[in-house]
Amino acid sequence: MTEKASEVFICFDANLPKIPTCKQNCEAKQSVLCVHRFNHKVQIEHCNTRRFQGWSDLKIFTYFLGRVLESIAEGSVATDSIFVILTKDRDFIEDIRSEWERADVGARLDLTFSGNYISSGGLVVFICQIDCPNYGHNRADDLRCAFDKVNNFLSTHKA
Repeated sequence: MTEKASEVFICFDANLPKIPTCKQNCEAKQSVLCVHRFNHKVQIEHCNTRRFQGWSDLKIFTYFLGRVLESIAEGSVATDSIFVILTKDRDFIEDIRSEWERADVGARLDLTFSGNYISSGGLVVFICQIDCPNYGHNRADDLRCAFDKVNNFLSTHKA
């Protein structure tokens, strides 16, 4: 039996905590802040480890875009999935646009910027800012905010 492909592929940007690994019976425990707190089947890409330290927003975006394409090819993410980058960075899209224009990568990478998303080659990557009031003071607050933001966003973007 093949496992169902993920409906949502989420990238946790460098300024967010890593989601804890699921433990036995975590799905039933609402207090455990694991992947089961999302309302859809998700796949997570962590761009918030030491490996990504010092990476620009454009480099994070292109890395995530590559992971999206790999995951679609592997079948772990559905082609009609929603792709989301979570960040606390208020200027994430503008920083990508500025670097993309300065680096003249536009000839090699076609990006379209619009509102809360960036598209490339038919793939749309939504940027969801984690900006909850009274959040950000500790790891659990950041994760609760991320779950709330993503679940609210998906309730309006997923059938």
